Amino acid sequence: NNYGAGNALKYDRSDRLFTKLSYEYAFRLPNQFEIFGDGLLIQQNLELRPESSHNVNFLWNLKNKTGNSNDWQLQVNFFLRSIRDLIRPFPIIAQGAGDAILSQNQNIFSSTSQGFELTGTWKNLIKGLTLDANTTYQRFFNTSDSGPFTRNKGDRIPLEPYFFANGKAEYELKNIIRQNDNLSFFWNTRFVHSFFIGWEGDGANFQQFKDQVPHQTIHAAGITYRMNIKKLQNAITLEVQNLTNEKVFDFFGVQRPGRAFYIKSTIQF
Repeated sequence: NNYGAGNALKYDRSDRLFTKLSYEYAFRLPNQFEIFGDGLLIQQNLELRPESSHNVNFLWNLKNKTGNSNDWQLQVNFFLRSIRDLIRPFPIIAQGAGDAILSQNQNIFSSTSQGFELTGTWKNLIKGLTLDANTTYQRFFNTSDSGPFTRNKGDRIPLEPYFFANGKAEYELKNIIRQNDNLSFFWNTRFVHSFFIGWEGDGANFQQFKDQVPHQTIHAAGITYRMNIKKLQNAITLEVQNLTNEKVFDFFGVQRPGRAFYIKSTIQF
């Protein structure tokens, strides 16, 4: 019985620059695992309420003149979100199960998120070389005046990185072995700033003793060869992820694999 709405206005200043302002009032229904749990490590919460949010975005997009082989584009987006009943998992002690520590999804009565996203692309910086980069910074805080997390008003929302960035470089060669084939080399880098697993205001004031996901800088590299055989589009990719074999973690602090090698082959027809 909830209704959402949204709209956007776009203004073209020139063929190189446009701005866009958008607003959305949206709802997000909890999924089955958030409500019913998984029967093992996530406990059910049948009283979980949907998220509702007011979302505002103000975007600027600048690019070079069309028709130029040396294409570049720069985009910056400022965003503001006001969220009611934000759904987040929290650790709980399950009574009668050996006091095991499980997790349960709960509602944070009120929170706000504001920040910016910066994205840039430069194609054919040198013939065949493309660079892509993006970064996000957000201030995501609990603003609840009531509910179970009132004591944590002013704290950052846990399990939520507030600064992260990605970059990619790709160099492409054409007509290597046969007509219209393609050989490309690529390199990806991803950085995530450290963030807390629980509320930053709980416990002692010494941050080094609090559970948090550490800084992460991860590199990956690979090579892809594409060619067409009659109407079949063939591609094979060799990739190495986590080149430096760093210790990496997901948003819940669970460790992910170290250095890994992948081979992927695709045929489209």
